[in-house]
Amino acid sequence: MSARLPQPALAFEPGGDLARLARDYRVAAWPAAVAVRAGFRYDGASVPAPLRPLVGGPWDPLRLPAATAHDWLYASHAVPKWTADIVFLRLLAANGMPAWRALADWWAVARFGGPAWRSHGPEENRRARTLGEIRVFGLRVESGNNKATRNRKERDQ
Repeated sequence: MSARLPQPALAFEPGGDLARLARDYRVAAWPAAVAVRAGFRYDGASVPAPLRPLVGGPWDPLRLPAATAHDWLYASHAVPKWTADIVFLRLLAANGMPAWRALADWWAVARFGGPAWRSHGPEENRRARTLGEIRVFGLRVESGNNKATRNRKERDQ
């Protein structure tokens, strides 16, 4: 099965575990569109090593557009976690991943992505927000203006 969405241009760091976007990247699957600027650094899809021979690795073209947007959404906290996870699912499906596999990937991030979501502190959230944006139904989501973000800020203080 071939990928349908454009693939991000990556510059891998020594060791190959991390990459930076070499060019600005935009990807969309109704109702969301995510734009991530060049320079964003991430680790691709978080696939446990024992599963990689079965389902593909962190840079699998069927998963990469969704993983790029999802990693930025997790780093920036531009939307609540559940929204980031749904965007991930929508992008997997739009990229041509079979439904059963897309649902399995979505379930994994929805169920086990909490530690990754919480690993990004407020300073990293602010820095990541300067490197991208998300639009839902064509409207730019303004980070910090939603109830989930306000509750998180109150809890973190």
